[in-house]
Amino acid sequence: MNLLQFDNVLSAREFHEQAEYLQNADYKFQGISNANDQLKFWFHDLSNNKFYTEEFFNVIKDLIKIDVELVRVYANGQTHGLPGYMHIDSDSENDLTVIYYANHVWHPEWGGHTVIKSKDRVASILPCSNTAIVFDSNIPHVANEPTRHCPILRTTVAFKLKKISNIEE
Repeated sequence: MNLLQFDNVLSAREFHEQAEYLQNADYKFQGISNANDQLKFWFHDLSNNKFYTEEFFNVIKDLIKIDVELVRVYANGQTHGLPGYMHIDSDSENDLTVIYYANHVWHPEWGGHTVIKSKDRVASILPCSNTAIVFDSNIPHVANEPTRHCPILRTTVAFKLKKISNIEE
């Protein structure tokens, strides 16, 4: 399974600012992960937000060390009672998905794990604050709903990327 995890992705100041912004953003119940989706989620478009399309995108590129172009970026909000389902984001082997966990705090009893399933392995990732995971977009995954004990919106930022070439080549 091609799965990478990065901790402390943003500086403390940037993390605090964006976590506040995303908890109070204007979400619409119209989000989909790919064109075939029928189940919607709470969605906040970030495609016109320069912090996410430029500054944060550059942080991501520096972390993954792969030359990529940004296809799409948005915030995903999830509450108890809104489970995701196993899906892929793209059929292409050249596409990557980055999920950034944006909550100030997250307690294990709140659930909300991201489950990623390859042919021979399953990974369950707790949405730890200021952490990002990166995986091939053609790998099935699901965002499990938070438990009823969770008093806040589970917020993530999804970066959909297309590989161009390795920077180190």
